[in-house]
Amino acid sequence: MKKTMPRIYQEWLDNNPIGVMWENGIKIYGSQELEERNITFECDKYLPLYVAVGDDSGDALFFMQRDVSSKVVYASDVGDMTEANMVIVSNDFNKWIKGINEAEELDNNGDYCAVYIEKIPENITDVIHIKKYLRLNLSTGEIMKTLKKQQPVLLLPRIHKCKLRVFMRGHEELLNYLSLK
Repeated sequence: MKKTMPRIYQEWLDNNPIGVMWENGIKIYGSQELEERNITFECDKYLPLYVAVGDDSGDALFFMQRDVSSKVVYASDVGDMTEANMVIVSNDFNKWIKGINEAEELDNNGDYCAVYIEKIPENITDVIHIKKYLRLNLSTGEIMKTLKKQQPVLLLPRIHKCKLRVFMRGHEELLNYLSLK
């Protein structure tokens, strides 16, 4: 790419030209796919001050500011790429990569969990928000009906804990209704 890139990411690219994909689904783009991914997701249109450096093999893209001194890694939902909705994943790209590598060395099963809703929320809009943030295809009515019969109710059989944190960032109060197993 001909635009300004964060030095820390450029140095990583020099050592990892084809990129890296970990078992947890996180992919950091190599130099061959960097431009194609940014064009495909229209990053210049929605976030012109940022460059997409990777994704989670799902709905989240990872970004860095187009500044040589930038180190911060942000995440944004592919369907809502606005600066206001970006969340900080890490304040340091290299530490983030190191953390991913260390997590991969550990037992991967510990990085995943099932998500259950434990109790009936006081407000039905909380169920709607949980569905939205976890990207569930379950109906709100079905969740509520099942909760009245039995608790807990399985919402997601398997999700990576990092992805769950990204999905729920800014909405942590909803975690009071959930349990991870």
